Amino acid sequence: MEKINLNVIGKYYNLSDLKRISLGGQFSLCPIDAGALLDSMDSLILESVCQTEEITKNLPLLDFKTSKSNGKEFLTNEIKKCELGLGFGYAIRQNAGLVGMIMIDTPAFNKLTIEFEQWTISYFCFLENLGIISTAIPRILYLLKTQIKVKKLYALVSSNNSKSIHILQKFYFNEIQNTGWKNKNGGSSPRIFCCNLESLNF
Repeated sequence: MEKINLNVIGKYYNLSDLKRISLGGQFSLCPIDAGALLDSMDSLILESVCQTEEITKNLPLLDFKTSKSNGKEFLTNEIKKCELGLGFGYAIRQNAGLVGMIMIDTPAFNKLTIEFEQWTISYFCFLENLGIISTAIPRILYLLKTQIKVKKLYALVSSNNSKSIHILQKFYFNEIQNTGWKNKNGGSSPRIFCCNLESLNF
């Protein structure tokens, strides 16, 4: 993580805004912060499932094979980021088991890391064909709009990630031009989608 401006602590949200959200049945969204009870298996699950090319290609931060990071360190950094007010993550759980995550980064964090001073969302799920991401995303959008007062939310997506693009379009993310995008990793520029939360009625 790059240098952090500690003045941003608490600027965007309060930790009390982040509560457990039921998704119905066995599923729930659980905030990843210092109060979270992270199961000891969570990091092992991350490291095991994130060996798949599809996940590491679309979320390089989870490519533990080519970095010095590991699942435990990744989750620890998510907790630190949340506590510093730079962004927060929700674990998607089936009963007690981790099956995916939704991560929200603040404009301050994105300015530091990718020179994109906007709110962004990223997500992944280990389960196929259960539609749990499609159930979870509206809950996160509602939280962002009503509790944190976010007006616009962006997603940066690889051009060949058709599944993610389909989900974003389903929830009123519209593609915008990525002119001027600075890709620090030297790869191809992502496609950029934006959701105007002010226009959504829940």
